[in-house]
Amino acid sequence: MDLKYLAMAAAMTVTSGCHSGIKSWHMKSKVEDGVLKMPFYDHSFGARCFDTLRCRVLYENAYIVNSGSPSGPFTQRDRDNLSASWGNLEFPSVVRVSWTSKDGTNHDEKINLGEIFRSGMVRYPADLDVNDVKTSVPPSAPNIILVVEDRAIRVYMRAWISLLRPRFPGREYSDFRHDPVIAYSQTF
Repeated sequence: MDLKYLAMAAAMTVTSGCHSGIKSWHMKSKVEDGVLKMPFYDHSFGARCFDTLRCRVLYENAYIVNSGSPSGPFTQRDRDNLSASWGNLEFPSVVRVSWTSKDGTNHDEKINLGEIFRSGMVRYPADLDVNDVKTSVPPSAPNIILVVEDRAIRVYMRAWISLLRPRFPGREYSDFRHDPVIAYSQTF
């Protein structure tokens, strides 16, 4: 394996969660019938709340978000910077979300991440040319981010996808994609 990609994998392990890639390291990606098959086992979890009066997100018996005060709007900058840091090797059965939307309505929902991601495959952007993916690089653990916005819940997946060539000419280290992709969306 190219030393550059080994170093990149080590960096991803450190920056996307202390466990990142432990069980995913042996998994191999492939393109099959024009579809990228990139398995994952472990993940990092994060949650954010926007346009709510209060918000609580309970994941693995820990409050990832526990805010009793109003939150601001969800901006493009927020979307571009979604991240996760709560490492996990397996999916809990549900994430419990309790919040008050801007209109004062109280909500209490359970989101089953295991069901949403039962395929065990990374979600990737629709505009990704799967023939440009460097499948020889082991997949890293993706970030899974739950976003509460007013009356809606969306779950994003953000995975590091190595490419065969840089996306931007003249930018040698732009040979990856790391886009947030909606895996689940529901308005209540």
